[in-house]
Amino acid sequence: MALPAALPQMQKQKSGHIINIASVFGSKCSPRRTVYCATKAAVRALTEGLRMELHSQNIRCTMISPGAVATELPESSSDEATRKNLRSS
Repeated sequence: MALPAALPQMQKQKSGHIINIASVFGSKCSPRRTVYCATKAAVRALTEGLRMELHSQNIRCTMISPGAVATELPESSSDEATRKNLRSS
């Protein structure tokens, strides 16, 4: 995380923009994705908390939450069970 390195500089110059990448699964959960959803919800909470804390210092916080995207990931494993699991998620 680059935030601990970047935030002091942003505070010193009294401006900046923090952009975090989350997922639509940060606001809804899905079976077999519990831990993933929890980490994306944490990104959402972190971004919102920082937004409130840093607003007065002219530091903006934005969260981008892309949706599900079809990729070649399910075919990247040599294990058939893993490929099947990835295809069904």
